[in-house]
Amino acid sequence: MYEQKLNGLQKFLPSAIDRLFAEFSEAALSWDLESVVGAIVAHARLTAESLPDVTADNAYSIAEAALAALIQSGKVVPKSYGFSPIGAEQVNLLLAKYATPARVEASPEAEFGDVVAIYNGPVHEFNRQMKIASFRTRFDAAVSAGII
Repeated sequence: MYEQKLNGLQKFLPSAIDRLFAEFSEAALSWDLESVVGAIVAHARLTAESLPDVTADNAYSIAEAALAALIQSGKVVPKSYGFSPIGAEQVNLLLAKYATPARVEASPEAEFGDVVAIYNGPVHEFNRQMKIASFRTRFDAAVSAGII
């Protein structure tokens, strides 16, 4: 299966990279194209296990996602000269397309909201819940987090 994906990359990726550089021509003016092509190919080969079967249709999106990942990780950076506003806009659009959304974390107060409500509620309900091991564990975690 891996060999089949590598064969698909070898067959379809070169034309997809050509199309990618045509699409991002302004941004490509400020890159060392040989090293960027090598980095895209290397990234695609390293992630081939997680890729769908490589066809002519999806080779472009594989190359585009690889380029976005390389830019985000700082492995592809523009030269200090020749990076136009149009090229910057092309890069920003690419990064926006493949950006991983920021994780939203619940606050500790929200995570232990039920424990706090039972703690502040009737004493008999709190005593009944303290007999349950899972509640006792969560109560101890809320106390150690300084919520209660």
